[in-house]
Amino acid sequence: MGRLFHEFGPGMQPLRFLWSLAHGKSHDGTMLFRVRSLGHQPISVRPGTSDLVVLYETFGASYDAPPSILSKEKATRIWDLGANIGLTVALYAAAFPLARISAVELDAANAELARTNTITFGSRCEIITGAVWFEDGEIEYVIDAGMEHGAHVTEAANSPTRNSRAWSLNTLFKNDDLIDFVKMDIEGAEALVLTRNTEWSTKVACLKVECHSPYTVAQAVADLEPLGYEVEQESRHWASVFAIKPFLVGQSPTLPSH
Repeated sequence: MGRLFHEFGPGMQPLRFLWSLAHGKSHDGTMLFRVRSLGHQPISVRPGTSDLVVLYETFGASYDAPPSILSKEKATRIWDLGANIGLTVALYAAAFPLARISAVELDAANAELARTNTITFGSRCEIITGAVWFEDGEIEYVIDAGMEHGAHVTEAANSPTRNSRAWSLNTLFKNDDLIDFVKMDIEGAEALVLTRNTEWSTKVACLKVECHSPYTVAQAVADLEPLGYEVEQESRHWASVFAIKPFLVGQSPTLPSH
């Protein structure tokens, strides 16, 4: 928590954060914070929701920090799979000023707030509403009560569901020659995405995967190593791994000057 409050800087923001934990709404439905890592640019969260968890995990616990092997001078292409309200998209945009970032978020309300939270970075950030899946098509998903950060594909017929368009990574990445970094937090879909239609992996230099039960870190390692990755458990999060192809790191072409 102390690291998060440091990100807020001086003033009333830590008190506002604590207030927002206990209240279900503000006058306009969101609460604004300015964060050091974003150059004090504003981000919005919905009080009384799991947005507060995402705020802490992103700027307090640093769960989704990219691998240190990435260079801010060379990284030009990043994908954020499972962007939620866009805090990690904003974090990567600030950390890698030459990078163009595309993000996929399953829930439409989360995706809309993600667009608000990344508007400062203009055309460098793109938010796509839909699902990451092992093939293109339509899926059903659910959001568990109070878990706005956990929209996930379901096969449970008795669960209240919503529908979404879905894309494979082969389709999403088809116009990219090389991708410097992919963050994958897709609430269980990783078990299929990492084992079926994996041609996309030849162009991804670094990959961070959060594993969701019953899929385990050991299974992720076993699935990623045959794709040519060196894999290690991520030190900040017990259920995440980094997968790296060192020969691809830093090979992205330099963006043209404007």
